[in-house]
Amino acid sequence: YGQSGNQNIDPYTSQRLYGPQSSQFMYNGEWINSYGVSQNPNPDLKWETTAMTNIGLDYTIWEGRVSGTLDFYNKETKDMLYKYNVPSPPYQYNQLLANGASMTNRGVEFMVNVVAVDRPDFSWTTNFNVAYNKNEIGSLDSNVDNLSISERYEGTMYLEGWTAQTVSIVKPGLPIGTFYTYKYMGYDAKQQKTLYENAAGEIVTIDKLKSPDDYQVVGSALPKVTFGWNNTFRYKRWDLNFFLRGVTGNKIFNASRADLSRLTQAAICNISHEAVEDGIMEAPQPSSRWLENGSFLKLDNVTLGYQFDTEKMPGINNLRVYITGQNLFTITKYTGIDPEVSLSGLAPGIDNRNYNIKQKVKVFVLIIGTAVLAGCTNLDETIYSSYTDENFPSSPKQYASMTGPIYVAAQKLFDNNLYELQEMGTDEIIVPTRGGDWYDGGRYVDMHYHNWTPSHVLVTNAWNTGFNAIGT
Repeated sequence: YGQSGNQNIDPYTSQRLYGPQSSQFMYNGEWINSYGVSQNPNPDLKWETTAMTNIGLDYTIWEGRVSGTLDFYNKETKDMLYKYNVPSPPYQYNQLLANGASMTNRGVEFMVNVVAVDRPDFSWTTNFNVAYNKNEIGSLDSNVDNLSISERYEGTMYLEGWTAQTVSIVKPGLPIGTFYTYKYMGYDAKQQKTLYENAAGEIVTIDKLKSPDDYQVVGSALPKVTFGWNNTFRYKRWDLNFFLRGVTGNKIFNASRADLSRLTQAAICNISHEAVEDGIMEAPQPSSRWLENGSFLKLDNVTLGYQFDTEKMPGINNLRVYITGQNLFTITKYTGIDPEVSLSGLAPGIDNRNYNIKQKVKVFVLIIGTAVLAGCTNLDETIYSSYTDENFPSSPKQYASMTGPIYVAAQKLFDNNLYELQEMGTDEIIVPTRGGDWYDGGRYVDMHYHNWTPSHVLVTNAWNTGFNAIGT
């Protein structure tokens, strides 16, 4: 059990702030932009407080072949920051940021690691994790001037004809991301009308509905279960790794599909194939018609590699070739671009006109080789480095100053299209301690790893000539 505070509060949040207003006034023959209060002061603002109770079990059986964890948790957050609508006057602005809201998260997490096969020429290790979480809003009452609200509508839609209608609700007893809108019941082809269920349970057309009186809870954006499965296989010098993950039990409001369903505007707007097949000529309305199953299973990453035997390769300590594929496939019933939509904020799970096709791009990377050259030296001899305790780079800044001139000179090669540079940022790469002309202290420094690839035939020939000379 423990308590923690959230200090992630922007500066000046508790102060009265002034900003430009939409109105202007005449002064000395010129129109001047007016300034006014843009934020009410609240000197009583404080950190959010989170109390966490966790009961866990770590286990290892069968001589370490199977291990894992099982955790039950109850997380209660109080004094959450919330923007309350307030009257003006007496307040100078129509909103006040104050503490007061509360929320709980309860759930269970399970993870298992298994060494399924462990033989000299073949091994298989696998780990699986699954988590269940239940979210619930507690109170929306504030500790300032008895501010209290029973519910708040979120998820404002700005599609044509929807006039800032909402599709989510924040209400005590419900989870964040609760969809709250009209309940769609189908389409009457004879009347050519869409049908809905009102608050009394009657089947009516859209003109008989009243918002928000006829809104209903129609689903939740938060997944009930999340899971992941990682596997690593090794056969002699080959290795294969793949990672699958997914979620289940959540809904997505596909506003993109609604926006592409305006058959009456087909002459001036893009229309989806599904809308043409449905043949519904009515203008789309916010409702559960646009709610879809958000469950998915993704193959996030696959890597296939081969480790070469470098014993008979003079000057090379390590050489491995591998190919990696990312975002290879997604299994889902969701009809939008990607079922992995944002789950942050007070109205998660809304795919609001997301046409970013990059989310469906499959990425393949082929690394031809990763080699460490030992250099033109007898590896049995003692290497005397020019680096000592006194001049060894002890900070990224010092390292950059020592190597900067080298990169400046090398940049001229890039300007002439002689080399291509691929830079892969790393956090803490340990400095080589043998065979690389480094001081044998083995310190950690922040640096970058670079691949220099000759892109001009003259440079390639020069490198080949140099290596042939070394070999002879």
